Amino acid sequence: MDEGSDAGAAFLDIAKAFDRVWTDGLVYKLIELRVPGSIIRLVATYLRGRHFAVRVGNSLSSERAIAAGVVQGSKVGPHLFNIFVNDIPSPRNCQTKICLFADDSAVLSTGASDHVMSSLNDYLDQLGRWLIKWKVLVNSDKCQSVYFTRRRIPKSTKTLQENNPLEGRNYVPWRHTRQEADIQNPCSRG
Repeated sequence: MDEGSDAGAAFLDIAKAFDRVWTDGLVYKLIELRVPGSIIRLVATYLRGRHFAVRVGNSLSSERAIAAGVVQGSKVGPHLFNIFVNDIPSPRNCQTKICLFADDSAVLSTGASDHVMSSLNDYLDQLGRWLIKWKVLVNSDKCQSVYFTRRRIPKSTKTLQENNPLEGRNYVPWRHTRQEADIQNPCSRG
């Protein structure tokens, strides 16, 4: 963090990421990536037409079709998931970055205190449109946000949730001897 800069971060968790991959959307993305048709047909055959049944004790339910998802535990599943999220939008400014690892995402923004939250919110809006377009759900129970500052009493800043000033407890005083955080939920934005 540069001297005098603040930082805001939102940590997002994609709900049941591997189970919820939209199969038709994945096939579309493979076509857009100009993957050979024979491989696309192989992947589509691999993902479609799967069924499951549930056993409880000696009772077995009727079979149900699996409408979405990539096979967890398979060698190709993580690769297909990565292809699915490969076109996640990049932030429009160099102060905001997104970091992805499997189904976990971190959006980070640094800069002057009066711009950090607006940059973060702008990107979260852009990301939200992508999530809706590709039928990706975010697990709001696992989402967190935090704001880092070097100031003891920060200026009024917009939150991730609404345009209300953050209270001091939502800030992390970033000093060599003390670090505190009271994290709020960015996924419950109105």
